[in-house]
Amino acid sequence: ASDVYKRQDDAIECWAHGSKFALDTGKPRNFPAYEPVPVYAVTIQGTEVLVDVSQNIADPATAP
Repeated sequence: ASDVYKRQDDAIECWAHGSKFALDTGKPRNFPAYEPVPVYAVTIQGTEVLVDVSQNIADPATAP
């Protein structure tokens, strides 16, 4: 949701603490975050945004 996270430079920024995470890997780009976040496939169909949370695509153990 746009009120929670903001996309900038192929990263997503958390409004709560300002850390940025790479969209492709989930790895933090700055502090205070130090652990990666999950990365999920997203599909846009019309006005709907569909997120497939069944697989973390940045994790080799669960990636397709």
